[in-house]
Amino acid sequence: MKSREEIFAAVKVALSKKRFDHTIMVAENAVILADLYGIDKKAMWAMAMLHDIAKEMDSEEMFAVADKYGYTISKLSLDFVPNMHAEVGALIAEKEFGFKDRDFLNAIKYHVLGRPAMSVPEKILFICDHTEPSRPNPARMSYLFEMAKTDLDETMLRFISMLLEYQNKRG
Repeated sequence: MKSREEIFAAVKVALSKKRFDHTIMVAENAVILADLYGIDKKAMWAMAMLHDIAKEMDSEEMFAVADKYGYTISKLSLDFVPNMHAEVGALIAEKEFGFKDRDFLNAIKYHVLGRPAMSVPEKILFICDHTEPSRPNPARMSYLFEMAKTDLDETMLRFISMLLEYQNKRG
């Protein structure tokens, strides 16, 4: 895996200031939860820093990265393009930054939509990304982050319930 300094520099170059600031906050919160749940804090920080590495790439750039590594983007990401950066980000973390741990790579890959049977690192990144303080309704996000300090599964259920309620209201 590349050094902390190399990861920091690469992410700073790849993202706008607003997205970089978001990423820093996600990484800081991910380290807090990693410490509470006995997860490697250095790896958690690096994974959280890389979670949006492809976020500001356009579709053509993401397809080029996938092609470079012989990777086929999933039908889900082709149908729901906002998820594509997560898949490509995991690929970049593996191929360009040397991540090998499947739980950490899956955390990046599934940080947008989640998936059944998520590992602890996957839940931590999902929660930290979705509850980051600049998100809408900061009081609710802060409440969910505090809940995550004692119960990741309950926090996941609560967040997903909120998300479904929101989507149902939108039709």
